Amino acid sequence: MMKFNIPIEIEPQLVADLITTALEGGSNYWYLTRGSQSFKTEQTKHLTYWEALAENLEKGYDFRVPIYDREDEHELLGHLSISTIKQGLRLFAQDHTEEFVEWATSESYDADVADTAFQLMVLGEVVYG
Repeated sequence: MMKFNIPIEIEPQLVADLITTALEGGSNYWYLTRGSQSFKTEQTKHLTYWEALAENLEKGYDFRVPIYDREDEHELLGHLSISTIKQGLRLFAQDHTEEFVEWATSESYDADVADTAFQLMVLGEVVYG
């Protein structure tokens, strides 16, 4: 069967929204983060952690956020960075095409879809759920 590879551009805010959905709803049963000192935009009373992430994505700043296991807070599972986000989105599009298209074209997706994408970004595969 012939396949077509069609690259699409995704706005940084859409990616930030996907990650925020995962962290606030879909993935909070398996991950733990302690913040990131590598954000170029600092968290303040007016800028939450995930708003700082969104701004770093929008401006193209690189960062490296360690992600730990919720049940063993000393077990490092991986990192969230520009490169892991790009790789995770590639895997998301390739291996979970229907969910990827739903997310990228309609912004109508649920926390499970966001969790799948976030696991691919951090772990390179879907391990939980």
